[in-house]
Amino acid sequence: MKVLGTVGSPRKNGNSEMLAAYSLRAVAEEGLVTEIIPLGDLDIRPCNACMVCSREERCSIEDDLFPIYLRMKEADGIILATPVYFGSQVLCR
Repeated sequence: MKVLGTVGSPRKNGNSEMLAAYSLRAVAEEGLVTEIIPLGDLDIRPCNACMVCSREERCSIEDDLFPIYLRMKEADGIILATPVYFGSQVLCR
């Protein structure tokens, strides 16, 4: 069995990546294969609603997302780690 962890934070080695890695270590201790994918440096563009994916298993946008989709499809479990900025105080001037 395989568990895939994706990290949506642009910050390398930040809290999201640390928590995903910790979770995957616990899963690996149970004998499962794990993989972590940091998304911050990848080229992932927004969907343009062309609907190619509804007719074929492919995407018309040539970026880094479709190979990740295929890896997620093969996984038995997926951990999604994303930063949560709710409650943080950001001052705009």
